[in-house]
Amino acid sequence: IVDSLTFDNNNGAKIYGFEDLIKRLNALETKVALLENKIGNIDEGEKQDSSFGHAYVDLGLPSGTLWATCNVGGENPEDYGMYFAWGDKEPKNIYTKSEYEFSCATLAAAGIIDSKYNLTEDYDAATIFWGNGWSTPNKEEAEELIKNCSSSWTEQNGINGILFVGPNGNKLFLPVAGMKKEEEAQVGVRGYYMLATATDDEINCNYLYLDQEKANLGSSRRSHGRTIRAVIRKSTQNSENLINGHEFVDLGLPSGMLWATQNLGAAKTEETGELYMWGALNPGEHEDEYLGEMKYDEMLAQHIIDEDGTLALEYDAANSQWGDRWRMPTIEDFTELINNCEFYEAQLNGLLGITVAGPNGNRIFLPMQSDRRNEFNKPITNYWSSTFHQIDIENISFTNSAQSLYIQMNEKIGSKLYDYNVKIDPQKKRSAALPIRPVAPRLKK
Repeated sequence: IVDSLTFDNNNGAKIYGFEDLIKRLNALETKVALLENKIGNIDEGEKQDSSFGHAYVDLGLPSGTLWATCNVGGENPEDYGMYFAWGDKEPKNIYTKSEYEFSCATLAAAGIIDSKYNLTEDYDAATIFWGNGWSTPNKEEAEELIKNCSSSWTEQNGINGILFVGPNGNKLFLPVAGMKKEEEAQVGVRGYYMLATATDDEINCNYLYLDQEKANLGSSRRSHGRTIRAVIRKSTQNSENLINGHEFVDLGLPSGMLWATQNLGAAKTEETGELYMWGALNPGEHEDEYLGEMKYDEMLAQHIIDEDGTLALEYDAANSQWGDRWRMPTIEDFTELINNCEFYEAQLNGLLGITVAGPNGNRIFLPMQSDRRNEFNKPITNYWSSTFHQIDIENISFTNSAQSLYIQMNEKIGSKLYDYNVKIDPQKKRSAALPIRPVAPRLKK
């Protein structure tokens, strides 16, 4: 047992295999944390969902599938992560036997695979470890990746792998982590990424194969240990849900409120979009700055706000820009979001933001303003509500503020945020330029 090793860096000393040892320890630490989380949730009967905040990238694929930027069990793109046998819910110490070497008809009858030979969520390690919405990619998704992306052998932070470049120019790095059988094989030389799709025989499954010359599909024993690079499918992104041409997500909130998937003026989910002053109908609009100084009684008399202090639709930028049922969220809408959802630090296409996971497992992504940080150098942002500052209704005439949603990140991707990170800011100056995330009430049947 070695307690410590000390080297003179100037001599360039190196222990071969030491980096791999560190990766194993990191993977073990991640595994322990996941198991502790699962054990802690047993009494409540909750499903493991601690990784809503994992980073993912949109490669511009025809299906709209989003690929995670690191392997299940890893924290960085070059981490190997955990190894799983096909259909197993936990990593193993020895990969020589499989519990799932049966015909597809038998597996389907047992609920292990669906009609397309793909693992169901109860047997999908990506879903089990990362939560609803995440899945092990299937054969079709791997084929789409190969067909639509360019690929090249490269090295990232000293680790060999394949770099995929999507039609939109975004990039995805997959380390070649080898495979586990009786012992590790081809680590750092070849990649064997698990796919959820079984072959039509009784012993094999499909995998994504990577080496210095190519990326293609292969198949081998279900008992072999392989790494997983998870995906989020278009079907879980609610991309067909549109109001007036703008996409929304149903988070399963008590009110039934539907939340837009993008900020006002944004072309992509991860973009901040346009910035508005409170009550202004257009970004950078200065002629409406008078709202920043107008008193409550004046705005009420001119029907700019109602008695509850909510902006009239004529002064609501979301309704003005998107029309139909869209509007700015009220402070009650933000409060419902905070009380019923879980917030995770996330990253989409390299940009920081917050993943908001609803009671039904659906989610939205709220991007951060890249140029804003607090006194502790932590990324912060605010989102406008349509609600006037109402701390003291009897003495409200002097205030020049409105209420907003305040978010602070700690820059720990995947970690859960708590009350001090996500809260209502009751006193944001109405002349501040902030993003807006529109909402739409559900139509009553």
